[in-house]
Amino acid sequence: MLSACCATSQGGAAVRHFRQGAAGRPHWLVCRAALPRAEDAGQENQRPSRRQALLLAASALLAAGPAQANVAQEFVKGYMRPEVETDQAVVKLIDARGTLCELKQLAATPMDSRERFEARRLLPGMAKRLREVGPAAPVVISLVSNLDQEASLSEMYGGKGGEQGLADAVYIAIGQVVTISGRTIRKEAQASPERAEHAIQQIDALLNQLPKNVLSHAEELRSSRNGHA
Repeated sequence: MLSACCATSQGGAAVRHFRQGAAGRPHWLVCRAALPRAEDAGQENQRPSRRQALLLAASALLAAGPAQANVAQEFVKGYMRPEVETDQAVVKLIDARGTLCELKQLAATPMDSRERFEARRLLPGMAKRLREVGPAAPVVISLVSNLDQEASLSEMYGGKGGEQGLADAVYIAIGQVVTISGRTIRKEAQASPERAEHAIQQIDALLNQLPKNVLSHAEELRSSRNGHA
């Protein structure tokens, strides 16, 4: 069983951000965390990092011409999408669900309520936890569907799932909640609980397909992390 709807949720920094595109679909933006740090740039004698080597090689492939474009995209895509362990992916989805429940409750309060005023400082943290759905969803989908992670993503999101991937519905729902920059929550999602509720339903559709032992183990990990007995 899932934990209470308003359970406290936490999450780490995401490597990718959602971006709202045509037809209400979010696109990916590479986070600055995926780029070389400024302090590393001035170290001329330092051996190039693995990330830099991959990016340079991909750039060379792209410059070679259109025939090499797909190769370069595959090369960079595989490196930029962070690998997430199965247990952690489930925890991240549960965290996101808890965050959406908090947002749903907030959106149901009056527009001039004290709760809304005090919650303004919490919105960036909510968006941060929701961005974790990005790398976590394909892992969970591959577990419940026996599909390769890339096959769970449509071509729109850099995957091999054709025009419609199994992860698309989750991504679109989160994109309706998180702003284009990925830094905070959309005003529409703050004004009405409907968007948060829809995203909860999409995440539940994944979590409810998991074996009970996998879900229970993830709940235990989450409780241990949060310091609960």
